[in-house]
Amino acid sequence: MSPDSVASLVAKAVKLLKRVPGAWKWSRNVAKKAYSLGKTAGVAYLKRKFSEMHSWSPIKWVWKTILAFSNVPTLWAIIEWIAHHA
Repeated sequence: MSPDSVASLVAKAVKLLKRVPGAWKWSRNVAKKAYSLGKTAGVAYLKRKFSEMHSWSPIKWVWKTILAFSNVPTLWAIIEWIAHHA
């Protein structure tokens, strides 16, 4: 993926997270912990955290939507952006 397309996907993810009440705050806290764990463990940590949420949680579904258009490098770029800018 080109850097421009990754940046575009990160921007879309951030926009989605800011539209869902509570998602930005939750994502900020989880992304900071995930970033401290490193790429592989951090991505796994994030996936585990939102998988543990109830099925009716809007935060879980916004992350499921983000995963639909992301791969691991893109997901890591999203984690990095949130950890550094939140």
